[in-house]
Amino acid sequence: MPTPRFPRSRLLPRRLPPPNVTPLEPWAPMTDAEWEALQPLVSPQETRRGRPAADRRRSWDAVFHVALSRDPWRALPPHLGKPGTAHRTLLRAHRAGLMQNMLFYLSSKARSHRPELRSLALRLLRAIRRIAGCMTLQAILLAKRLGLCPALPVHPLNLPRPDLLPALAEAARRLFAAPRWTRADRTLFESLHNLAAGDLRAWSTR
Repeated sequence: MPTPRFPRSRLLPRRLPPPNVTPLEPWAPMTDAEWEALQPLVSPQETRRGRPAADRRRSWDAVFHVALSRDPWRALPPHLGKPGTAHRTLLRAHRAGLMQNMLFYLSSKARSHRPELRSLALRLLRAIRRIAGCMTLQAILLAKRLGLCPALPVHPLNLPRPDLLPALAEAARRLFAAPRWTRADRTLFESLHNLAAGDLRAWSTR
């Protein structure tokens, strides 16, 4: 039996662009109200390894400066500290599981009318998107389920669909057990395969 080749199904969009977060806002240092809202989320030590940032508020201002732009970390202005310090601040928060807490926080505050929370939400969504390359697929799919698509590094329709794996396995069993492949079975398998695998070629964290 020849090895099947499965072209991309028409059901799967081709490299849809990542969802926009709303137009990027110019960066400004956090207000006292914004820092007061953020501090409970980041006040625990991000990790026991390494030295904590000397000025946590400035470090997060530096994170948001990069997150609110499409510039690389090395473009961080000197008055906000070293690029490596800002990047490690975000990375430590991810390793401590704080990013998942932020997703739940943003989901619960999505309909808030407080201006400091709306502004902070944009900053956090952009920061989560910046660190998405280090996040697990489970955490990225959580952002999708919570309706926080601006935090996704790829269009939601291009994300993998683990929920389709049982149906894919059943379609594969039927396809390879049949003496001859019907066009309907092959089309079903192709569609399920492409939807379950997703398409991360349009991945962008900026």
